[in-house]
Amino acid sequence: MKRLFIIVPILLLLAAGAAAWWFILHAPKEPRVVEQPPPPPPEFVELTPMVLPLIQEGTVVFHLTLQVVLEVRPGAVDDIIFAERQLTDGFFSELHSLLAMRYVRERGDMPGFLGERLLMVGERLMGRGVILKVLVSELARRQPT
Repeated sequence: MKRLFIIVPILLLLAAGAAAWWFILHAPKEPRVVEQPPPPPPEFVELTPMVLPLIQEGTVVFHLTLQVVLEVRPGAVDDIIFAERQLTDGFFSELHSLLAMRYVRERGDMPGFLGERLLMVGERLMGRGVILKVLVSELARRQPT
């Protein structure tokens, strides 16, 4: 019986120590959050303003002046500047074909729609992911003299 009084407290102490080790010292640590640097901001390239004559039934109805700004991925500005002439030519072709359509002329959000179409032209010329967004703003609309 004396042995039982000695063994039981020792077993209880061992069990308490194992429980303390398991629940307190061996508690799972919170995962470390690795901070990643923020992605570099996109860069912008402003093209020369484009003056487009809007032709209806063989006569020029008005001249439309558009400003096109390209949002490009970081580090692609030199590629855009190198290909600016090809981009401008492709944009002129697309804008002439779009502005000849009555649906586009009467559309309310013409700069947004034109930006989407010019983005497709830019992706076709430069590859996907180089030009992120095309921002088109109308600077002037004037009647020919």
